[in-house]
Parts: sequence; structure tokens; C-alpha cells
Amino acid sequence: MRYILAGGPSCGKTSMINALRARGHLAIDEAAREVIQEGVITPQTAEFQVEIFRRQLEREDHNPRAFFDRSALEGIAYSRKYLPSIPAEIMNFDFSGRYSAVFLLERLPFQNDGVRVEKDDTEAGEVHLEIIRAYVERGYNPVHVPIFPGEIKDSVERRIDHILSFIEKMKGGVN
Repeated sequence: MRYILAGGPSCGKTSMINALRARGHLAIDEAAREVIQEGVITPQTAEFQVEIFRRQLEREDHNPRAFFDRSALEGIAYSRKYLPSIPAEIMNFDFSGRYSAVFLLERLPFQNDGVRVEKDDTEAGEVHLEIIRAYVERGYNPVHVPIFPGEIKDSVERRIDHILSFIEKMKGGVN
């Protein structure tokens, strides 16, 4: 069961992954951050997107029962936003049935953490919309995960409870 935490930059995916891990769940970091930090491939090129795609697929294939910070499918969204076309390797991949559920995290205010390639909140919002589009076009119905009021830690915990509750209902055949 691959569960995807999806959404544009600054949605809280990394915080959620860390909190899931702290609760004892297998939670896998995104490949993009690793590729960006290595600084070997020029960001927002076809080579860059394909490298992220390949690494993310490898993580997904090695961990068929986990929560993921992003999925390989999001290469479609980022390619649409930053490239003249989607690399064939990404475009032609069959994503059908690959993910058990996609949880779309509601956006938080943009924060540049020094690793992001997006320059501002507008650009982050555009990426977010492309991510939604990519999942829907591939037959996924992302589950909305709201921002809950209160302190950040409390909001993260409530978001996790929301996701885990959905998964329990899904396993029980109740949607």
C-alpha cells in the first residue's frame, strides 16, 4: 500500500513524513530534495526531472508498503511547469493502480528553505495546481487534507489522524 502525501512546495509534507515516522510508520523522503542538494544536475532541465523520477520510482519499488513524500507521478507536473515538454520516460510510464491513496495537503504560506527551486508563493501555487491536474488525469482522486487550527505540532498530528482515519475506512470498505 503506497500512500502519497502530495501538494506543492510548503504544504507540510516533510513535517508530516517526520511525524508519521515518529509514530512508527514507514515514511520515505522525497528524491527531489536529494537531487537538488547534490547540485550536480542543473535544476528544471529534462535530465533533472528524469533523475528525480528514476530515484523516486526506485524508492517506491523498494517500499511497497509506506507513506511517501511525493510520488514519481509528480514529474509530470514539474515537467509541465518548467520544461517545454514532458520527458518520454515520465510521460509513458503506467501509473495506473500504483498508489493506494493520494493525500493532497492544503497549502501553507510559502517558505524558501534554501533547497526549493520555486521563487515565491505564486510559483508554488502554480506547481500545486499542476500536481492536482497530473493525479486527476491519471485516474486518482486525491483526498483533501486540511490545515487544522492551533499550534503547528497539533495541526500536523490532526492531519495525520485525518489520513489514518481515511485509510482505516478504506480498508474496511467504507469510503
